[in-house]
Amino acid sequence: MARVKKTVAITVIVFALWMQVSSNLQQAAILLESEKPDVSGPKHSPGIWHRFTESLRPISQGLNRVGWTFGLKPYWGMFSPMGRTIWWLEISAVHPEGNTTLLPLPLQSPRTWWQRNFFDYREQKYIASILDLPSEQRHYAEYLCRHYRNSDPPVSAIQINKYWQNILSPRQARIYGRYLGDVGKDLSKEVIYKCANSSDT
Repeated sequence: MARVKKTVAITVIVFALWMQVSSNLQQAAILLESEKPDVSGPKHSPGIWHRFTESLRPISQGLNRVGWTFGLKPYWGMFSPMGRTIWWLEISAVHPEGNTTLLPLPLQSPRTWWQRNFFDYREQKYIASILDLPSEQRHYAEYLCRHYRNSDPPVSAIQINKYWQNILSPRQARIYGRYLGDVGKDLSKEVIYKCANSSDT
């Protein structure tokens, strides 16, 4: 039993270290390539270091994916200054007629005090994790298509809009009498994912 525990502990340590090492290797490759002179022509080929890091890319991508899933990616924000901007997603159902309806999801529908303070944090963490990941948003949209498959009116697509709002400085808050700025919409992040079971064209 002790050998099993030791093996598991070593595996976790090596895996966590790889999360940092792989990130450093990728950054080092970018820096080395950027420092090379601009050589063009048919005889030019990538350097040894670049070929080495490229050969590790499939393994690195797979491990990074697992690391991101388990929260082991090297992004630290616990002791960093808080950001001054709030970002969130607004998710709506698109019906065959073209009109949209805001989906009754936890973060955009009436909730009880108990739900808001003890359960909705999971939704907040999930939305924050897919905020800038179109592929993950697509997976979520596919799930919502399946979840609302039998709804009335039917859902033909899922529309995801990204919004932001600045937190005013103490001086600005005193001047305007509020601590939040105006709501802005990121038009470049407005995406519509068509449901697979939709017959709407």
